[in-house]
Amino acid sequence: MRILCVGRCHDHGDRRLLIENVIIADAQTACEMTNGSLANPSLVKKRFRGASNDTRSLKKGNAFFCLAGGNTDGHEFAETARDLGAGAIFADKNRAARWKYWTIPVVGVDDPLT
Repeated sequence: MRILCVGRCHDHGDRRLLIENVIIADAQTACEMTNGSLANPSLVKKRFRGASNDTRSLKKGNAFFCLAGGNTDGHEFAETARDLGAGAIFADKNRAARWKYWTIPVVGVDDPLT
């Protein structure tokens, strides 16, 4: 089953999340799928649904992927995503550790794009 595809958008050339199916996962499963680690392990059973890398289109409960691009760095919007109701944050593992006291899962990965 395809869950999530991240790649280049053919018509715009910028990075976007392409949702193949609706994502419904808990933090533990997300860590296993991404080889990530949870910055706040007590939230291992928290679930999220859907994904976004843009706070303007983020829906409550979506995972937010902090992608670094040519003009902006998604890590700068992680707090905004949290405040808008993100269900989880996927971030560079070095930055994820800063947010270990947040009340939503923060998954630290080698590269949020992969």
